Amino acid sequence: MKAITTSFAMLAAASLAACASMAGGASCDRTCLGGQLDGYLAAIKAHDMARAQFAPDFRATENGVTIAKGDGVARSITALGEIQRRYFDPVTGQAAYLGLVQEGDTTALTAIRIRVENGKISESETFIARKGDTLFSPDGFKADPPRQNQALSASDRTPRAQMIAAANSYFEGLQRHDGSIVPKISGCNRLENGTKVTNRPPRAAPEAAPNVSAAQAAVEFGATDCTSGLDRMTQISGVAHRRFPLVDEEQGTVMGVGLFLRPPGQTGNFAKRNLLTEFFDIKGGKVAGIYAVMRYLEADAPDGTGWN
Repeated sequence: MKAITTSFAMLAAASLAACASMAGGASCDRTCLGGQLDGYLAAIKAHDMARAQFAPDFRATENGVTIAKGDGVARSITALGEIQRRYFDPVTGQAAYLGLVQEGDTTALTAIRIRVENGKISESETFIARKGDTLFSPDGFKADPPRQNQALSASDRTPRAQMIAAANSYFEGLQRHDGSIVPKISGCNRLENGTKVTNRPPRAAPEAAPNVSAAQAAVEFGATDCTSGLDRMTQISGVAHRRFPLVDEEQGTVMGVGLFLRPPGQTGNFAKRNLLTEFFDIKGGKVAGIYAVMRYLEADAPDGTGWN
């Protein structure tokens, strides 16, 4: 085990060194981004930010709020969890982790994005869901995880602009209440904080979703696939501050960020704005799965996602 750990550390160090050698504006390829992401995750787990390489103007947010370097998950995460996925975008110099983490004896679900510029990490954006958050289910995430990290076949790959358009069509479908505009693969799943809300018989909301009426539950938690029921999701009036910071063309994944707005008259959590990131699995130009890490915001929370 020690030999494996040592080899992994040497590989990460070599990757970081290769990335650092690209300073001066050259791009950071997938190997470089992988080394930087692993270095950042190692620094967080060790609670020692000196283990990663940071730009002088490094900026970090957690659930939409700016935090100081070394705060937030850099103090709480102690290990990576059973399900781990990594995504890379050499075009924009960004990498992301989506998966479970340990905070001592408790499990959380997180999405962490970093940007690498001139061989150093200039941005970190974290979304984290914990026990007590709506729909939080690490067991559900384990049961229906995103597909394994691997390159898509040439026939399943999609041009970058088309990938973004497919992901944005889901946000647009929510805003227009029209699922027909979303290109999808039949039977696609959607998981929210680990809970699968698709391809299941209509029923009451899970215990993890308090203050949800029976009528709302029939729509939100009884859909047949990742786009059905959008015409009835009137608890969402718009998707603001949309952006798509990472597009992994090789693996077919788009990271989208947005803020769900609510119309007047909603109650419980559906009266609160919803800050989230969603990872869209795209195959052949169609949405094959959606995996969200989200948090319902209080009324006095900032109007934005932390980066707009």
